[in-house]
Amino acid sequence: MAGGGRTFTFGSFAVRLLLTLFIVLSAYNPTGYSYYHWLIGDEGGFVSKFVVGLALVSINILLLVTAFDALKLLGMIIVVLNYSAVVWWLHTVGAIDFWYRPTMSMSVLIGVAAINAAGLSFSLWMGRLSGLLHIAKY
Repeated sequence: MAGGGRTFTFGSFAVRLLLTLFIVLSAYNPTGYSYYHWLIGDEGGFVSKFVVGLALVSINILLLVTAFDALKLLGMIIVVLNYSAVVWWLHTVGAIDFWYRPTMSMSVLIGVAAINAAGLSFSLWMGRLSGLLHIAKY
């Protein structure tokens, strides 16, 4: 088995997607329950807001760098095109109103999380499909 005996399943991808959704939507989302809304609110001290903000920025940057390293530009474009096609389809069948501002921002944020999840999963997918392992250059 590729990847040191680990198997990669749909559940493995779902866990990565839920993790990246939590991280991305924790920073900002249109529901009013996010770091951004806490930051502009009155509750909480400056130091707490600074530490949590620094952690969220660091984790989001780390996820995007990991995604870019694994997927490269072409892979990221493929993920964006596929995700955009799904959002467009959902809009055309009437499941979502993409031009409603909160729906648009959630769609973009979920797209960022999907890129991050695909980046975290890519090496495991390739190991499962081809037996090849991805080695980071760091």
